[in-house]
Amino acid sequence: MAPFHGMALLLLGIGYLLHAEPLHGERGIAFLHLNNDTFGKGEKSQRGTKKTYFFKDTPQKLTVAIGQAAVLLCRVKNLGNRTVSWIRKRDLHILTSMSVTYTSDARFTVVGNPETDDWNLRIDYVQPRDAGIYECQVNTEPKIYRAVALKVLDIQARITGSQELYIRKGSTISLTCIIELQDLPPSNVTWYHAGAVIDFDGPRRTSRRDAARWYWRCK
Repeated sequence: MAPFHGMALLLLGIGYLLHAEPLHGERGIAFLHLNNDTFGKGEKSQRGTKKTYFFKDTPQKLTVAIGQAAVLLCRVKNLGNRTVSWIRKRDLHILTSMSVTYTSDARFTVVGNPETDDWNLRIDYVQPRDAGIYECQVNTEPKIYRAVALKVLDIQARITGSQELYIRKGSTISLTCIIELQDLPPSNVTWYHAGAVIDFDGPRRTSRRDAARWYWRCK
């Protein structure tokens, strides 16, 4: 009979636990006290995950001229093990994911630096077709993204006056280059003669090498 008596006490104990009043006066809430080893690693890491967000100090509009390089900025804080991707909005084409490029256009690259949280998209030799909206996306749940608008300007440089000049050897030429910058800040103007950059460190007079078979251009 001793074993039966022990089993009865065990059942009574379980019955008492099931009918006990909730702790701290919170009715209808069951409290289960377990040690930390009971929770899986996935749940503990999820509880400790910091919120992922974009830095708001990066510009969301960029204007460049044809042929220049455009760098679209994206700075992500608390990225963790998540992925940063750049998407072209007009066709939803995935251009890059982290440091991997998913386009055959070699002009697109990622300039990333995990130490500074930067995942910038660089477009070399920008063309008019590159204008539009680009999104920097992070695969959080729900997904977060930051849009950057790229504007491409077709800037033309022209030299005023006649296209042909006839001058004497040793005389001075005065040429004027007109460039309409529009939305871009002033930049350096480079003069070329026969495909080479002109050195403006000192005065230079014309010679036979500057004959009409050569051409001048400004950029």
